[in-house]
Order: sequence, then structure tokens, then C-alpha cells
Amino acid sequence: MRTVLCCCSLISSPVFSSDISPYIVNGTETSVASYPDFVSLFYDRTAYDGMYGGHSFCGGTLLTNQYVLTAAHCIFSGGSINEEFMLFMTVGQTSDETDWIYNITPVRPAEFYYFSSFSDSESDLWKNDIAIIKLTSPLNTGGTVNLPTNESYRSNTESFTAIGHGNTTTNTTTYKLLKTSMSYVDQTTCAAKNSGLHDSQICFSGGTSPTMNNGVCSGDSGGPIYWDDSGTLRQIGITSFGPTICGAGSVTGVFTEVADYNGWITSVLNGSTAPNYIATDAKRLAYYQTRILSQPDSVTASRGSGGGGGSIGWSVLGLLLAILGYRWKGLASAIR
Repeated sequence: MRTVLCCCSLISSPVFSSDISPYIVNGTETSVASYPDFVSLFYDRTAYDGMYGGHSFCGGTLLTNQYVLTAAHCIFSGGSINEEFMLFMTVGQTSDETDWIYNITPVRPAEFYYFSSFSDSESDLWKNDIAIIKLTSPLNTGGTVNLPTNESYRSNTESFTAIGHGNTTTNTTTYKLLKTSMSYVDQTTCAAKNSGLHDSQICFSGGTSPTMNNGVCSGDSGGPIYWDDSGTLRQIGITSFGPTICGAGSVTGVFTEVADYNGWITSVLNGSTAPNYIATDAKRLAYYQTRILSQPDSVTASRGSGGGGGSIGWSVLGLLLAILGYRWKGLASAIR
């Protein structure tokens, strides 16, 4: 049983299959000072009508100060790209999401890259769940991610850490950036739990506790799992999906294996791969005027209090976007 960990598709409430989901479970508080390559993806329409999401909907990491690595399902909905989230996304860095939206400086995306063969489908276990976002300008942070050059980390003797702003347990939200230790699960064992597992996916579990194991949960999608390579942290995976009940079972997180996409990542960074989608101010304005302002008054009247705009939580945002005809994807175990 599995569930995608992303929280960006839209319906009135998260849609989960029998047992896949995304949050940091059994985590401890950390900061972007310790993980300076980590970033968060936010929904931000404040320049148009003051609306914005109360939490990030996915995580990511900086390949450079202008390119973000994340999960493809973070920008898809129901098998198609989610144009609204791509247009009204901003990328920022914070350890505490109560600082959003006034105390951090986010940057909007300009270009999106993903595989045409990406499968936004549980039945296909979200094959090729990887995307790259080029920002309109560099993000002013202190770090970029280290990627692996081989797969020597595939051993349960190695040390791994997942981080994210996702839930701490199913349906339990946190604003803090959390980390948790995880252990490698071999492909045979993982495939027995996830029929149809792809070679480009890698699985992990965590230390046991009386009620749940370490893992990822809703909201952690797109974020990293790191390998401690003799003191150098290398991102070996992108959070994709996990159990619907966060921390349940012997596999508490399935990740896209970054090493299998090194060639594609390089081709995007050096400009030899064309973007799948380009976001512009003109597209944002046209979308807002034709797809949002044209909706019934009951949609725009649901803004937060305080002068015509404000934060909307995921349940309200999901409802608004459902009215717009979208589907909400629930992150598996850890948007923590």
C-alpha cells in the first residue's frame, strides 16, 4: 500500500491510496544553516490578491544558486502539469515556516524541466519522479548540494538523513525543519512491498519506536535524503512516496535515486536540454484574469482577514483549487 508524498495536487482534501504518504517522522529540529542547500516551494499570489499558502507544499535542493532539484509530482496534478502552481510558485529558504511570508525573500521560477516519460500515477509508482526548476534570479543562500558519483552508498552500514517541513505524523503539521535518520532497504525487500518498483528508485526505513518508525510524511516530497560520505553530505534521493500512515511498516520512504539522472541533470545545467514549461509575468497575469478572477465570487471571497488578502491553509487552498477544477495530491509521509 502506498501514497505519494506530494501536497500539490488539488481537491477538497488530500487523496491517498490505501497506504502511501509523505512527512518527517520521529524527527529532531534542525536548520538551513546545517543544510544550506535545502529550499521550500510555496504558493504565493500576494502580488495579485494577497493570497498565499500557509505552508510550503514541497521541498527541494539547490543544484546551483539558480537551479532547484525537486520531485516532478510537485508540479503535476492528475497526470498533467499543474499550471497554477508553476505560475504562482515561489522558492525560499527558512528553518521555521512562520517566517513565511514576511521574513524571507523568495524567488519565482522561470523554467521547469521534467521527463516526458514521468508517470504521475500510483499504479506506475511515479516513475521518473524528478524535476528541475530554474529561478528568475539566483537565490541568496550559502550552499549548493553535493551529488553522488557512484552507488557505493547502497549498504545498511552507511548513514542517511532525510529532512523536510512535512508532517510529523499523519495529519499533524509542524512549521519547523526536521531531520531523521534512516537505513537502506535493499531493492528485493522494497519491491516485495511495492510491486513494480523501478530500478531508479531507492528505499529506506528507520529505527523503530513504540508507535512508528523514522520516515518521511506529507509535505516532505521533493526534499532530500543525504548520505554521509566520509563527512561529506551527498544527496542520493528525492522524496517521492511512502506509507499512508506515516512511519508504518518496514519501508517508510521511497525516493528517486539521483545518481541515475546525473547525465540529465548536467544537460539541463549546461543548457543542452530545453525547458518543458516557461513561466512569465504575462502568463501569470493572463491565468489570473481568465482562470481565477472569472470564478464565482465565493472563491475570491474566501480570502484571509485583513484588508483583502492573507494566508490560506492547505484545506482552504485545496477547496479553492478544487473549485477551479484541480486535484490535490497528498504528500506521503513527511511534509514536516
